[in-house]
Amino acid sequence: MELNPEDAHILVLKQRDEGIKLIEKALTLDLDEPYVTRYAAKGLRNTGCEDESIKLLKRALENLPNSAFLHHQIGLCYRNKIFKLQPWQRRSCIEMGIQHLEKALELKHFFFDAQLELAKMYAWSKDFQKAEELFQKACEMQNTCEEDIAMKHRNYGDFLFKYKQSEVLAIKQYKAGLSCTKETQDKERCLQRLERIAERRIHWYPKDGEAYGLLGLVHQHRKQEMLAIESFEKSLLYDPGNEDYLSALCELRLKLE
Repeated sequence: MELNPEDAHILVLKQRDEGIKLIEKALTLDLDEPYVTRYAAKGLRNTGCEDESIKLLKRALENLPNSAFLHHQIGLCYRNKIFKLQPWQRRSCIEMGIQHLEKALELKHFFFDAQLELAKMYAWSKDFQKAEELFQKACEMQNTCEEDIAMKHRNYGDFLFKYKQSEVLAIKQYKAGLSCTKETQDKERCLQRLERIAERRIHWYPKDGEAYGLLGLVHQHRKQEMLAIESFEKSLLYDPGNEDYLSALCELRLKLE
């Protein structure tokens, strides 16, 4: 840090090291306090110390065996461990993650985050039927926060695109994710995926009206009105009967008058 105070990588490592020290200090002050254990474990997971986090959370489970929060946090630890392993090494972590996330949902039936993570776990385990059931339930959940709208549709869209190999159904989910009124990371990911699909399709078939329409939708959400108008005009050139694109084009033109 003294030699290169602007090095972002060093800064992150320094903050991680300081964070772990603070967590260790908190635990020495009151290890048996449930809230200390819970959030110390969460902090350890966020700093990449999943095994240490799991140990703390399982200790906390001895006193709070019916805590959906604790089971969910353990499931997230196994999820993070999966990302660090090669595909052939992941089976036991997937199984343990499923076990704890299932328990979290058993204890708290409308636990949106656990539902979504469990769906992804089943997809990794190649139980695609169970994964899709959970994704559909997550997307049907009401009373979720605004940020969750883009998150659930983006994740379901990714599943449909990667595992079900259905571009049509994936597009439908990515478009549904755009109904989120906040500019979230997941909403931007929906836009990026739609943009990639559209550009690939146009590359292979330059007269693809639907692809230009998708591109217009992306530009519209990014407030790029002139690019959106250009894309919608091309979409109507190759797909003249599309009322959605015509309506979007008229709306943009009126806005710019």
